[in-house]
Amino acid sequence: MGPQNTDGFFGSADAGDLEDLLLDSQDIHDFLGALTVYLADFLSTADNEAACSVTLLREGSAATVASSNAMAAAMDQIQYAHGDGPCFAAARNGVTAFVPDVENVVPADHEWRAYLSAAASHGIRSILAVPLQLKGEAQAALNLYAPAPRAFDPSGIAVAERHAAQASPVLRMAIRSAQLTDTMGNLQGARESRTIINVAVGILMIKNRCTEEEALHALHTGSSARRVTLQVLAADIVSSITTGQA
Repeated sequence: MGPQNTDGFFGSADAGDLEDLLLDSQDIHDFLGALTVYLADFLSTADNEAACSVTLLREGSAATVASSNAMAAAMDQIQYAHGDGPCFAAARNGVTAFVPDVENVVPADHEWRAYLSAAASHGIRSILAVPLQLKGEAQAALNLYAPAPRAFDPSGIAVAERHAAQASPVLRMAIRSAQLTDTMGNLQGARESRTIINVAVGILMIKNRCTEEEALHALHTGSSARRVTLQVLAADIVSSITTGQA
């Protein structure tokens, strides 16, 4: 188990942690899976084990694209069956949704009451959903579940929001890449080239705390200055950072 909330604070999770997850991941699914495990572990305590998942809303359907364990995935599926809940609200409205105690805080006539009752019957008392900002290409949320009421204090919520904000550009680029490679007939070479560029852009964004546009501009500028292709420069960036030479 990772750092524990023994004094009301959640430590100093930062962009370096996310960068390590990105560099250690083979693809976007691996990265998101590692992120959910990391956050679930980071926001757990000795007597309150959190679970985490990522929900993607696209073309009228909802799907769990990563989860820290089977329980998180199951809680997502229950929410999908009810058609509404914190993760839907966070993804669609772009704001954090927090239910501190599903049994005692939410009024009996609340629109999520049926889902929250189902969550309580599965031993869940706290639910936190944080939006992943995808700029209209799809909608997504990072979901956290815990068996204790009020399991996520303001510091923990801030950790989840910060990591969601840092992970959003990586997921956005992956979705864009999938759309591009689908259009090109899923050519293996195109997929590999786009993947390495997306990873390089994600690394630049996380390391330099810059926007996607700024990272892409830096990549294009560097490519022109060095007179190499974007793919070659992207591969160099990934390689140099992985080996600690950046």
